[in-house]
Amino acid sequence: GFGALPEFCNGLDDDCDGLVDETFTDLGEACDGNDSDSCANGTFTCASNGIAVECVNEEGPSIPEICNGLDDDCDGLVDEDTPLVGEACDGDDADSCANGVQVCSADGSSTFCEETGDSIEEVCNGLDDDCDGEVDEAGCLTIGGIPVEPYTGNLSIIEWYSYGDPVGASSNTDLEISNNAVVYFYEDSDGNLSTVVTLDLPKDNSGGNTFLTITGATGMEVQVSDDGGEAKLDPDTGEGEGTFTWGKCCTDGMALGYWNSPTCITLAVQSAQNVDAWIVQSGDGSQQTLPGSFSGSTLEICGKP
Repeated sequence: GFGALPEFCNGLDDDCDGLVDETFTDLGEACDGNDSDSCANGTFTCASNGIAVECVNEEGPSIPEICNGLDDDCDGLVDEDTPLVGEACDGDDADSCANGVQVCSADGSSTFCEETGDSIEEVCNGLDDDCDGEVDEAGCLTIGGIPVEPYTGNLSIIEWYSYGDPVGASSNTDLEISNNAVVYFYEDSDGNLSTVVTLDLPKDNSGGNTFLTITGATGMEVQVSDDGGEAKLDPDTGEGEGTFTWGKCCTDGMALGYWNSPTCITLAVQSAQNVDAWIVQSGDGSQQTLPGSFSGSTLEICGKP
C-alpha cells in the first residue's frame, strides 16, 4: 500500500492522526522578523511550501532605540545610541565643575546636562573651587585661614608703620588694639605687599613681651622692626624670630615684606605676656579674633599677590 502521509504545515490534519500541524511546534509562537529591531512582534506561520514555518507577519515599523531608560528595540541594551547618558557633566552655570548628569531629552533623541545647585565660586583657600584649572586666580590673601584684603595707601610701609611717631609709639596706624596682637596686610602705591604685626596699644598703661619664630618667609626682609632690630629674618632660609618687649608707654611689632610670589609664612608664639589673642584685620574694615590662647599659638599667613 501507500506509505503514511506526511504532516504539512497548512492548517490540515494531513496524516489523519487527529492533530493539525503537530510537527511544527513553533507555529503560533512570537517571533522577530526581518526588521532592524530585536522585538518579537510577529508570530510563526506556515511557509508557502508547507514544510517549515516563517516569521513574516510582523506588524508595524521597526522599533527604534530612543533615550528613555528602556530597551526599546529589545536587544538587551538600554539607551545604547546615547552613550553619554548618566555621565557627569558641567551644566550652564558659572563654574566648570561636573556636578550635573547627562539625562535624556524630552523627545528621547539626545541628552542634555541637568545640573542643580548654585554655581561654585572661587574663594581664597588654596583650592580650585570652581574647577577651571586655576587656584585662587583672582589673587588672594589669608591670615589664619581667613580671606582678607590689604590696606592700601601712597605711603611706604615704613611711613605707614610710623615708628616712633608719636614718641613712644612703636607703630601708629590707628589699627593697634590694647593687649592684643593685630595682624594685617599693607600694599603701597608701587604694589609692594607687606605683613604687619602690632602688639598692644600705646599709652594703655600695660606693657608686655612676646617671643615668636618666623618660618617660610623666603625672599622677604624685615621692613620695620622696633627698638633697633627686635625682629630678625634670613631671606635665604625664610627663618627668623622676634623678641619684643615694651613698656606702658608703647607698642611693639614688625612688618615683613615683600610678597613677590605665592607662599605661606608661619608665626609661632613661643611665649607672651599681656597679649590675649590674634586679631585678624582686613582692608575692607572687617576684623576677627582668632580663638584660643595667643601664647603657644601658630599663625599661618598666606599670600598670592
